[in-house]
Amino acid sequence: METNSPEAQLHLALGARIKQLRKARGVTQEQLAERVDAAPQTIRRIERGHTSPPLGRLLDIAGAFGVELHELFQGIEASVPEPTWDTEQAAIVELWDRTPEAVRHLLLDVMRAFARR
Repeated sequence: METNSPEAQLHLALGARIKQLRKARGVTQEQLAERVDAAPQTIRRIERGHTSPPLGRLLDIAGAFGVELHELFQGIEASVPEPTWDTEQAAIVELWDRTPEAVRHLLLDVMRAFARR
């Protein structure tokens, strides 16, 4: 996984948040691993952002800390990249937005006919 991707950044932020909660409660990685039935290496990998735990494991971690699931994500902002459009796609969207509704139906029929070929 690319380290600058939004997904990688989310893994890093989530891992840092879990580490923050663990340390604030005076819990070691080994103790957390035991509480959530995971290997200590798994906790280390989560905290370093090398892996993203499945939902069940996140629920277990939240439970071990005595918090709601959403609190694991507190302070984490996920950025979703804007879709990139090439020049032709942007022009099509612009034209579509300026096209009357009645004509749009006709254009869709024409496009569907060409797509079947």
